[in-house]
Amino acid sequence: MSISGYRVASSRAYERDLSEAVGGADDDGSPWRQALLCGVRDFQEQKTYLSNLLANTSGLDSFVNIMCDVNYRQLKGHVERVVGEDNLDQHTRLCIGLYRLGTVRLVEEWSLGRIEATPEEMVAAFENGAPASLRAYLFPDQSGA
Repeated sequence: MSISGYRVASSRAYERDLSEAVGGADDDGSPWRQALLCGVRDFQEQKTYLSNLLANTSGLDSFVNIMCDVNYRQLKGHVERVVGEDNLDQHTRLCIGLYRLGTVRLVEEWSLGRIEATPEEMVAAFENGAPASLRAYLFPDQSGA
């Protein structure tokens, strides 16, 4: 299973890969953490290609927009599976929007080489930067912390 950075240009392939990663969690209690780690490791494998592509073409805006759209749908769907589709309040929707914008921009900066971090450090930043109201859904093993 892979979330290939160069496949982000195909939003359906990226969305499918992200969905499979969320559904393929280990026993650590956080399918979202597993999806993040899988995705960041895959982006790292493609980092040289992505950095060159995004820095030297007009694809950066498309890259960011596709990732934002797909990540919002995946985050919203993940939270809705926990709370129920009819129980997602406006505050939670706004937090999902805020979180996806921050994570996508961090991946952009990291992919372009403006931020140095390991995949594990990136996932820790994603986890620590999650709004408190989303942590119980995205990182249930940390919800008591």
